[in-house]
Amino acid sequence: DNDKLTLLIDLPGFTKKDIKLLIDGNILSIKASKEVSDEKNYNMICN
Repeated sequence: DNDKLTLLIDLPGFTKKDIKLLIDGNILSIKASKEVSDEKNYNMICN
């Protein structure tokens, strides 16, 4: 069937709720974002 497309992608570290699929005409956009929370406090010193 020429009306179907199967796309397999690997997005390590992302869950389904982190991923958004957008279709605009003939354009498929895949957006993945994740909030990173670091429970440790780090100090960065730049010289």
